[in-house]
Parts: sequence; C-alpha cells; structure tokens
Amino acid sequence: MLFVLGTVLFSAIQFGILPQRAARQQAFAAAQNDALTHDISAALPYQNLYLGDVSNTVNLFYHLPLYQTKAQFEIDSEHLGLTVYYFATVDEIGTAPLRRDLVYNAAAAMALIDNLQTIRFELTGAEFVFTRGDLQTVLGGQPLGALLQGDVWQQTVQQPLAEDAFVDTFYSAATPK
Repeated sequence: MLFVLGTVLFSAIQFGILPQRAARQQAFAAAQNDALTHDISAALPYQNLYLGDVSNTVNLFYHLPLYQTKAQFEIDSEHLGLTVYYFATVDEIGTAPLRRDLVYNAAAAMALIDNLQTIRFELTGAEFVFTRGDLQTVLGGQPLGALLQGDVWQQTVQQPLAEDAFVDTFYSAATPK
C-alpha cells in the first residue's frame, strides 16, 4: 500500500507539479526579456548612488531586457558614462523590440544609478547614445529615480513603450550614431 501511495505521489510531483513550475519559470524569464512585460522590481536590488561599482552595474543589466544578448561593459568614471557593447546586430534582435528595450534599459539604468549621466549602446553596425537630460525631457522632466515609486514606472515608462510614437519621440531626443 505504501509503495502504491509513494508511486502516486512521485508521479504527481514528476508529471504535474515540476512541469508546471518549470513552465512558470520559463514564462517569467521570457517576460523579463521584453520591455513591455519586464518586472522592474527584479532590478531594484542593484540601485546605487554611484556608477563605479562595476559588479553592481553589470548585474543590473543582467536583470533588464536584452540580458540574454552577450554584452561587455565599459565605465567612463571621468564623464560618468557607461558603454554597453552588445554582440549582436539590430536585425538579429529586431528593430522595434531593440528600440523599446534600449529606451527601457537606459531609463532603468539612469533611474537606478544616481550619478550615471550618459549611456551608449553599441551593436554591430549601430550605436545609440542617451543622456540623463534626454531621458528626463522625454519622461516628463521629473527626477528619474522618482519613476521607481509605486506604479509610476509602469505608467510613465513601460506602458508608453507600446506606442511607436512614444519611442520615436524618445529617439528624436536621443543621439543615434
């Protein structure tokens, strides 16, 4: 009798509970790689006053969209800038998702790293530079760290990214190279 009960429980766990858990984890990971569905709270532990904390900065980007794209990071302490080198092309990622994700990642990085002033994203054949001033202008002029309060992030950054017009406005304020 115990053998039968053990077999039933083992089967329920192996074929019911574990696959459901794996499916939920997979869905969450997919959502984290898209600016429209990313959960910013996953990046909040990496909030920092200063850009110079290299491991913190790198870990922040591993908790933002495009985390699955191989990247290298270069910090310019003198100018309070960060360059993210993505080892991919625009076509490999897709123009529309890339544009959304770069806006999201730039806004998140500037909101979470208080002294970050400039962020440059380089891909094979493309480069985009965003400044704190550009972000603040596009996002309503408020301090970027204030966007992390309550539902403000979702309403001010995430939801508008679904509209191409918002993304276009941001890019006209930013500096494509």
